[in-house]
Amino acid sequence: MQLPTDYQDIVSDGERTLRAMATRARTLAECTPGAPELWLSVRDFQGLAGRVAELEAEYWEAGYAQVLFGGQDLGVIDELLPGNGSALATRSLEVTPLEASALRRFRTFLSDYMNGVFDRPQSAP
Repeated sequence: MQLPTDYQDIVSDGERTLRAMATRARTLAECTPGAPELWLSVRDFQGLAGRVAELEAEYWEAGYAQVLFGGQDLGVIDELLPGNGSALATRSLEVTPLEASALRRFRTFLSDYMNGVFDRPQSAP
């Protein structure tokens, strides 16, 4: 795979931001007993961040990480991005412009990765 030279920064920033969002969502969920969807978001944010954190560079670079991610993961990120009309994004869970930028970069990278944009062209036999 021919990954962007800064992919590790993109992935690290995305993982760190997802963990921060999980912490904020947990705090909000603890203060909002009638909102079980917040606990589902905590699970989703932590789960995606955990899968991202567990992968070593070799897995990303070899393309093996493709099997660990799917469209639902892009949806988890979309839920956090301002302007997507998400109920959670508009419910006291503030995403700073820097966090939104990190999430957008990570989402773009992950989408491109899953779609094979970084695959090396096959050489002719």
